[in-house]
Amino acid sequence: MEVANNLVLIKVEVPQEKTDKLGLLTTAATEENERYKCGEVRGIGWDIKDRLKEGDRIAFDSAHGFDIKIDSEVLRLVPLHSLALVF
Repeated sequence: MEVANNLVLIKVEVPQEKTDKLGLLTTAATEENERYKCGEVRGIGWDIKDRLKEGDRIAFDSAHGFDIKIDSEVLRLVPLHSLALVF
């Protein structure tokens, strides 16, 4: 499998349940409405291989791209301009 053009294939991190400083429980459903999400790069398009590498942690705009199922794993395919941070 090869990712095309300027697209990035991402495994989206699933947020864990946690309690904040005020004692409020934060769940995956709570963070579902957050626009920017974090994930791990699983594939890189041939136009941008010099900018990222597989395994990089990134923050991306969840309003862009679409989900794709590969080998029973759901991944997100987003264009390069949707990336906000590389950790």
